[in-house]
Amino acid sequence: FYVMREALLPRLNHDLEALPTQSSEVFKVGGALCPTPAAWTNASEDRAYILELGTNLQAKLLGMLDMQSLFLLAATCNEMNRVCNLESVWNLLCLRAWGPRMHSSLQLQANSLGWKRIVRELHTLEAVAWHPLKVGGSVYPARINFNTCSVGRKLILFGGEAAHAVALNDTFVLDLDVPNPSWEQWKLTPPEGCLYPPGRWGHTLRPLMDGKLVLFGGCGAAG
Repeated sequence: FYVMREALLPRLNHDLEALPTQSSEVFKVGGALCPTPAAWTNASEDRAYILELGTNLQAKLLGMLDMQSLFLLAATCNEMNRVCNLESVWNLLCLRAWGPRMHSSLQLQANSLGWKRIVRELHTLEAVAWHPLKVGGSVYPARINFNTCSVGRKLILFGGEAAHAVALNDTFVLDLDVPNPSWEQWKLTPPEGCLYPPGRWGHTLRPLMDGKLVLFGGCGAAG
């Protein structure tokens, strides 16, 4: 792993072998000659090895990697593990991965937990736990094979299969932003020239940009 003046050249899954010489100043990494720690201060003007660079520049370079590559790189040696765990690396990585808006909304939590902990909570769920939530209202009639999705802090439920294979096309919403969330049935009116979706079960309901939903597939009374 070394850095040219213009670019970062990571080499994952490479072979590491000692050179058959009496010198202990270089070793071979995937075809490239890299100095041992004792020789890091002797870099030429044409290239700089990443472990010679300052902490700020290291963080900017490694922050351009994706999360999987960063974890793999951290496992190569103790020094790279230290660099890959810098808070500034994870700060930049999260900014690139999630965008400025989400990054800004998580800044307060990151100030106390750190950005790497935020990644663990959002991606690996290591630091989260289930807890019961009591809500009011009801979804009637009882059903199976319905589908739900979330839009912001609202949970949307559409359709499903009631008793005797009745296909439903009603919509229920649970707003988690209110103090006492409760299921409410929404009466929706389709735009002019459009038909209301017929009853179905086993369908897919997914959010799009700007709060829009897409409904696809499923089975109804006619199959």
